[in-house]
Amino acid sequence: MDSTGAPIAPAEVLLVCPDEKKLGLFAEILGKSGVSVLTAQTVEDAWELLRKGAIQTVVLDLTGPGLAGSMLLRAARSAPRTAAIPFLYLTRNDQPLPQLAPLGNESVQDGFLV
Repeated sequence: MDSTGAPIAPAEVLLVCPDEKKLGLFAEILGKSGVSVLTAQTVEDAWELLRKGAIQTVVLDLTGPGLAGSMLLRAARSAPRTAAIPFLYLTRNDQPLPQLAPLGNESVQDGFLV
């Protein structure tokens, strides 16, 4: 509830990932945090959702092959309605992650910061 007593709408996040298994896992994690999640397995589907809705953040998995993810960002940045939407990139690197000072419950597992 906000200061007026009205319920606060959950954040609307768009998850874009070609891997159905990872997409479901990411959606489940965010959903447990109270985030409203929309999903797309292709950049084309993601662009349609971006154009239609009030997406607050895009989480884009760049671990798959190709440059489709960067094309989505270019399209979003070139359209006035979607230009300010923040993008969070999920990437993979074959180099070990540096030792990070964990904040709260964060840790590095299998190359991911969780």
